[in-house]
Amino acid sequence: PEAIVCMGGLKKGTSYLTLCAFGQCGKVFSKTTTAVKHAEKMYWYFVPSKSIGFSPVGSVSLNQADTNTEHNEERLSWHIDINCGGWRCGSTTSLNSNNDWQKLVYILEQT
Repeated sequence: PEAIVCMGGLKKGTSYLTLCAFGQCGKVFSKTTTAVKHAEKMYWYFVPSKSIGFSPVGSVSLNQADTNTEHNEERLSWHIDINCGGWRCGSTTSLNSNNDWQKLVYILEQT
């Protein structure tokens, strides 16, 4: 069986993830251009030099990160390959230089 990834965001000082989603590593980390791929009830994208993230619907607005506001409380978008943090964790946006949030990635190897 393929490994499963849990990707989410945590506001420092809290004891729970604000937002997270699970997916098969092979699908989540396969590179896309601007299109999203459906995996485990979420739509995922991984665009090198831009961002990685997920959305509950298939439409994302990628400039550097997903700025679409439809279902914004269920979207996560992090910058990658650039010297900048994440753009959003749910409806909290403009996290590029915010040190109050943490990016979390957990991998479950299935045997």
